[in-house]
Amino acid sequence: PYYGFKDDLAERHGLQFGIDYTALYQKLSDSLGEDHAASGIFRVYGSWDVPGRESGNTGSVVWRFESRHRLGTEVANQFLGFEAGYNGLVAAQFSDFGWGVTNLYWKQRFAQGQFNLAAGKVDVTDYFDVFGMTNPRTSFLNFDFLYPTVPTPDQGLGIAGSAWINDHLYVIAGLADANGFPTVTGFDSFFNTREYFTHLEFGWSSAQDRFIFDNIHVTAWHVDERV
Repeated sequence: PYYGFKDDLAERHGLQFGIDYTALYQKLSDSLGEDHAASGIFRVYGSWDVPGRESGNTGSVVWRFESRHRLGTEVANQFLGFEAGYNGLVAAQFSDFGWGVTNLYWKQRFAQGQFNLAAGKVDVTDYFDVFGMTNPRTSFLNFDFLYPTVPTPDQGLGIAGSAWINDHLYVIAGLADANGFPTVTGFDSFFNTREYFTHLEFGWSSAQDRFIFDNIHVTAWHVDERV
């Protein structure tokens, strides 16, 4: 009945939502500091398509609210590596910022989805250097396997767009607040500090519906010097 209710809500009103909880425990065999960490992530997320979605040129509000927290340990999993002298993040996303907004943006589709534009509070990694296995929920936890040499900012105000040039070639571009963070609105840093992360990508995919897991791309990025 629950899934039937969700399907009906999506069909009648264009409203989709999900709720999930993920927990992680890690133990180090030896450490100069803390030798274990446990963290959890509670998420409420979804989207609402405005009326007129039958045309294929749908506008949607997309949201994701999260609580990232420790589960009784001194450090969150994300920072456990530092305790043992490892200079990296061993568990991407499993931090301890409490409640935050990681998505809250307007997404507009044009030409039956051939062109897409998103503006608001965005997660850069949803649009930058996209590949299915750079997903800490399903593939690798260690940040070095996800974006090893790129200083991608946290979630903040930004804009991103994508376009299919033909059935196989695409382009993605975006601009985001280099100082974004889930627990702040970001208006001050975006409009006053004005330090940005920008990116441009050209790629090929065997088919548009295989884009996430089947693509070859070249990406250029730039981040402003930050105080």
